[in-house]
Amino acid sequence: MYRRKSLGLCAADQTLEGDDKAAPLRRKVGQSILKSKPVRPIKPDEDVRKAWGDLNYERFMFEATANLLGLVLEEPAKLLVSKEYTEAVQYAFLESFLMHFRNLWDFMCSNSRIPDDVLAIDFLRTEDKLVELRRHVPERLKEYHERAHKMVAHLTYTRSNLEDKKRGWPVGQIANDVLEAIRQFDAMVQPSKDDVST
Repeated sequence: MYRRKSLGLCAADQTLEGDDKAAPLRRKVGQSILKSKPVRPIKPDEDVRKAWGDLNYERFMFEATANLLGLVLEEPAKLLVSKEYTEAVQYAFLESFLMHFRNLWDFMCSNSRIPDDVLAIDFLRTEDKLVELRRHVPERLKEYHERAHKMVAHLTYTRSNLEDKKRGWPVGQIANDVLEAIRQFDAMVQPSKDDVST
């Protein structure tokens, strides 16, 4: 059976030693996410209402995969998976978690010019509210976003060259940080039930 180099699973409440020293992966950007401004027009209300259901899906899957990842790390027998597939299941949950994390980070922090991308500014409607939301997104998530981009979303040479000690993912910390930022977003938007599509 093929075993790939570890992505570095950490238990939900663990952090990896030396995590803050992953500077080589940090994107060389002159601005912090706080100072970033959107670069495309805000979407019409109707489009935003339709996108609400997709945003809820991302939130649900992000939180569910964080919880399932904790379960598979702490009590893999509860998943009723044969031992030969346990590692694959762990990686599948981790990769799913990281992809939904990337989507939510992009939603809150990206300055995408792509007209089809759903962004927080479309819901918040003003740059002041966007800046306020981004104050609740810890800067450390930017590093994890870049790592997920390089290690999961794309096949890169960076992944091959990354030291094992820098492969860990503090799942609990990432989940708590993102969910807190999403709670702030919810408080700022407060959509009516009519606005939420199922």
